[in-house]
Amino acid sequence: MKKLICMGDSMVFGFGVRRSECWVSLLHETSGFAAVNRGVNGETTSDLLRRFENQILEARPDLLLIMAGSNDFFQGERITRAENNLIYLTRRAQAEGIRVLLSTITPYLPELVPPLLAESIRLPEALVQREALNERIRSRAECIDTASCIESLPRAEQAALYLDGVHLNAAGHRTVAGFLLPQICKAL
Repeated sequence: MKKLICMGDSMVFGFGVRRSECWVSLLHETSGFAAVNRGVNGETTSDLLRRFENQILEARPDLLLIMAGSNDFFQGERITRAENNLIYLTRRAQAEGIRVLLSTITPYLPELVPPLLAESIRLPEALVQREALNERIRSRAECIDTASCIESLPRAEQAALYLDGVHLNAAGHRTVAGFLLPQICKAL
């Protein structure tokens, strides 16, 4: 059985939804491959570097999907750090014969973000940084534009997919899983 590892932050982990409702779990249940969730709430791309060796290289997946960067921006880091870390992770995995797909970061909906959360995550700056990183990810050959499956919807439909304007609810995870499944099957 082919193995996919999904690495990232709360967008991968499934913050706020049951584990069975997370898009990684949904991929695992509905596909012919093993999907392993290596998302950790609150992690930056620098945190991913620290756990990369034992959680990814030792596991030897057929495919690695990385969706990360939000917490870099929420903590005031610049886009160059997130981008450089993603490039390093990609090259390191590829050097070990692991195919890598970088995913764009799902949108943030400012009108849904509670004011205290918006302030704590530096929302105005994070919005700009997310879009800039997504554009850089979209320019790479090995990219899955996950953000587009939500951005292409009317705003009211987008809003129905979120818990708090940053994290997806169960319906949002189903939308992402449905979008990713055919692309991952093709990549495997």
